[in-house]
Amino acid sequence: MRRILFAAGGRKGSFLLIIDEDTRKARFLDTTPGAHQFAILSVHQNDIVLFGCMECDAGRVLRWNAKRKAFRWVPRYGHD
Repeated sequence: MRRILFAAGGRKGSFLLIIDEDTRKARFLDTTPGAHQFAILSVHQNDIVLFGCMECDAGRVLRWNAKRKAFRWVPRYGHD
């Protein structure tokens, strides 16, 4: 898993790409426009948690859905 800065046509931001190690197929791609070039990936139980800054304690949670065989962002209740 890797979060990398991209620039295309003057637009800046980052993306998160998850590739299946066995099949080498892309399993998830998420792009986020913005000026920030920092992110922390963490694992909590079976979830991937993405933090956009070192001072924030609220991250975005990415979860594997075995039934659909796909990753999805988990809705955050009580957060902006």
